[in-house]
Amino acid sequence: MPMDRLKALWLAFLRWWLGELKACIPPRLQRWLFRERSRLLFIAGDETLTIHHANNGSSHELGRLSVASVPDDVVATEIRQILAGLDSSRRDVLLCLPAGSALRRTIELPAATEENLREVISFDMERQTPFTDQQVYFDARVVRRMPDRQRIAVALTVVPCSQVDATVRALQSWGVAINGIEVADPAGPPRVIPLAAQTVAVRASRTQRIAIAATMAAMAVLLGIGLITVPLYRQAQLSEALASEVAKTRKAADAARKTQEEIDHLTALDRFLIERKMARPTRLATLDELTRIMPDDSWLYRVRFSGDEVQTFGYSAAASNLIGPFDNSPLFKEPQFMAPLMRDPRVDAERFTISLQLEKAPSSQQPEKAAQQ
Repeated sequence: MPMDRLKALWLAFLRWWLGELKACIPPRLQRWLFRERSRLLFIAGDETLTIHHANNGSSHELGRLSVASVPDDVVATEIRQILAGLDSSRRDVLLCLPAGSALRRTIELPAATEENLREVISFDMERQTPFTDQQVYFDARVVRRMPDRQRIAVALTVVPCSQVDATVRALQSWGVAINGIEVADPAGPPRVIPLAAQTVAVRASRTQRIAIAATMAAMAVLLGIGLITVPLYRQAQLSEALASEVAKTRKAADAARKTQEEIDHLTALDRFLIERKMARPTRLATLDELTRIMPDDSWLYRVRFSGDEVQTFGYSAAASNLIGPFDNSPLFKEPQFMAPLMRDPRVDAERFTISLQLEKAPSSQQPEKAAQQ
């Protein structure tokens, strides 16, 4: 039975078992153990700050205050007065953004990526969006699984850091620690994007006492182990010293053989590098050919070399017309797009990523030239 099937059966059993155990808990205790986290929502305007409290499916406004030309300590005092009396033990503090602040896409990925979904999306962010992973906050959720194709559909929500960081810093100066971003969704409930740094800080504060106790216990155990192992370690050092003296004569006999093996290995490696260098065009020749092929309405901002593959990143008025010139070039073969074409309104051109395979270098290229390069 495949591991994915076993994992699904095990998770289904756990959900059923925990559901049965939950049914045995008295209702009042259930409401206390499984109560929902409340949400404290901050909506920042140009000159005002509105605070809402959401709990058990309802939301109401706590207060609205002016922040334009008001000292930070005054704003912080007003916020503390508004939040006085609220339970902060199970509460998320969120910055609310309108639906137009986020970029939403639904993408398909291999099913194997689900276990490390955030890492995969972060690595692929520049190809899926106009941003790098360092320029955005994002949330990725699996919305559909396709076992017959071994694929999953992932809903990706992306918010540029430039729209969030200034407001988060202002709220921090007023004593508000934001741990997430709530983005309105016209098609359903709002999406919450966690802020990693605040999430880690909250987790650390909740486990601080346990961590201190565990550290002290570990130190006591290590001290006891040290008192036992130090004498044994000293005895082992004496034995190793005697063994080292015996091994010196054996090392002298092996030295000549190892030296010869290293010479043979380096010679073979040098020959391999020269032959491989001759097998494909030089980078200078490749860049010259790219410059010759590109039309006047197209340009490149990045070229990546990886073995026999050349990846080109650029903009063009008609990127689909580039495949023919690349295919007809004597240096390239198998041109293909690595990502869908996206028109960038900032430059009024299509952003493209084309992968090329290098043809073998001309036979006139001599080994001496390859070795020098």
